[in-house]
Amino acid sequence: AVWAANARDPAEQPAFGWLDGVGVCVWCVGFGIEVVADRQKAAWRALPSSKGRYIDVGLWRYSRHPNYFGEWLLWTGQFVLCASAFGSGDATGAFVGAGFLSAASPVFVYLLLNYVSGVPLLEKRSDERWGGEQVYLAYKRETYVFFLLPTRRTEASRPLL
Repeated sequence: AVWAANARDPAEQPAFGWLDGVGVCVWCVGFGIEVVADRQKAAWRALPSSKGRYIDVGLWRYSRHPNYFGEWLLWTGQFVLCASAFGSGDATGAFVGAGFLSAASPVFVYLLLNYVSGVPLLEKRSDERWGGEQVYLAYKRETYVFFLLPTRRTEASRPLL
């Protein structure tokens, strides 16, 4: 998709505009979320007290898979960044309408992570491991699977100390 948007003569590329800035910002936020989530999980695993437990702190309090959400957001930002290259006429791209192929990236990544690999495999493994724990089941009820959105913690999901 990036190739399709950039397959024009450099002299015909549109100037960097506000939509490009939005795309770069979305990409950076997605990359940041992915890095922070991965670092939080690595730090969590290093704690002796977390051995054999699921992570439900930091970004993981708001999404059961914030690293995957960050990955998807990163690809969404890439699409937005490509969008300005074909928004004002793309007759000089690889073919007319080629830039719109970049819309396939976030859709493909979302479908892959949520329905093929990633989320289904990890959710199944987590359910097998902690599915009998009431605190874990409450965490699942209260926490979004993929999207990083505010949630509320109830007494049922507070970990037993």
